[in-house]
Amino acid sequence: MRRDGIPDPGNAAQDRSASVRWRPGAATVGYRPRSLHLALVAKESRRENRRNRETSVAPPDQSGSRWFIAVIVLLVVAGGAVVALFASQRESVIGVAPQAGIDHWHDAYLIHHCGTDLPASTNSNDPDGIHTHGTGLIHIHPFNPETAGPNATLGKFVEALGGELTDDTYTPGPGELPQILSEADGCDGERAVLQVAYWENAWTTEEPEIITENLADFRFDNLSGGAVTIALLPEGAEIPKPPPDRLAQLESTNQGRV
Repeated sequence: MRRDGIPDPGNAAQDRSASVRWRPGAATVGYRPRSLHLALVAKESRRENRRNRETSVAPPDQSGSRWFIAVIVLLVVAGGAVVALFASQRESVIGVAPQAGIDHWHDAYLIHHCGTDLPASTNSNDPDGIHTHGTGLIHIHPFNPETAGPNATLGKFVEALGGELTDDTYTPGPGELPQILSEADGCDGERAVLQVAYWENAWTTEEPEIITENLADFRFDNLSGGAVTIALLPEGAEIPKPPPDRLAQLESTNQGRV
């Protein structure tokens, strides 16, 4: 150490190791006491540790939020599709009779099995506006597009009865005799055909329209006063109309028009 208190460069290592000889206020060019050096090292170490902790923390898991957004998007798309489908159905039946909330028709009907007229259904279930009141008449007054216009079908009526109609089988619903009309069973060992006969005018003497395919898709589109029979009979056999009491009931509704 020189007399003016400035460390001798040649003895810098010795002076730094002997920090007890340093006095505050003394000139210290290029000199750092050991205690200050250790404090700075410790501070830098703490900074490094903090940086390590910050970089080692895993980012928050956003998979849950991504799933939530995906579900919301899916619901919006599905909802839009349902609305579009309903709108297209509604557009397809607007102005096509029978119109929902406007038309109210009646036809007489009969279920016929191998020469026997079966009793009318007593099931008055009415989910969509095509139903019966147990009098042997079909009431056709659609509530919604499901049964309006081209959707006013014989199949919808049978569904309201709780039954099922295919091209080879009629399965009755509750309120009917449990007599299945099946082509596989035939009539008394004879081959039989399930068919629908329709008279546009229930009191006509003309031959009916005979349908043997797509039975459930048969449409009610001719106002009131018609008659329809679902029959299992040998091919070529005469299909009967609904019985006179049902035609009388139909006539009492002002020729079927209300």
